[in-house]
Amino acid sequence: MKATIEFNSKTYHWNTDEGIDLSIPVSPQGPSAYGIPNAKFSTYVDGGFIGNVNQGGSCNVNDILINPHGNGSHTECVGHISKEPVSINKTLKQELLIAELISVTATEIIEPELLNLHHLEAGCNALIIRTLPNSTDKKQRNWYGTNPPYLSVNAMKHLNENGIEHLLVDLPSVDAETDGKLVGHHAFFGYPENKNSKKTITELIYIPDSVADGVYLLNLQVAPIENDAAPCKPIIYQLR
Repeated sequence: MKATIEFNSKTYHWNTDEGIDLSIPVSPQGPSAYGIPNAKFSTYVDGGFIGNVNQGGSCNVNDILINPHGNGSHTECVGHISKEPVSINKTLKQELLIAELISVTATEIIEPELLNLHHLEAGCNALIIRTLPNSTDKKQRNWYGTNPPYLSVNAMKHLNENGIEHLLVDLPSVDAETDGKLVGHHAFFGYPENKNSKKTITELIYIPDSVADGVYLLNLQVAPIENDAAPCKPIIYQLR
């Protein structure tokens, strides 16, 4: 089905049947980060009830043990670093966003000049970063101990200056693996001095090579869990 949206005083069309899913599902196969174990799925058993049809049960019922920050795509809010509890379920109020997708070479530190910020389309409030090279093993990679690339504090400040409120990356974190203070998170969320409770960071996504850089409509779907972070399913649509 075709729909329309107004952006920068122009009318764009997008097809609701042509969504591109950028999420990495939560599964026992990964990915994983920071030494967090892979998600665990186990059959629920209660007395004589067995939640597995293949084991004689009437239906399948699984217990699932996950940590959103290490088991697949997830979206987090300022509650990830704040002393006061803040839930992503109460933070994300605008699911349809105008997002720009850019690709950057994955050096050790992603600085402002690598983000081509002067090329960012005015009016976009979300930015999706694909790091190169873009191997499909990102979908199952164990990132622990690999010192992945990260965004510098200056890069985060530039994103703030360019009106980016929702940041999506294909990395396990926007901060260095060895940074126990999460300086990039603090800079982006403005915590604690200029806290912005509307912002979100989405990590551990995957953008296929077949998806070109450019401006898209982003539907950022987040599981309704009262926590600082939750599994997510970002879907983008081409604007014509």
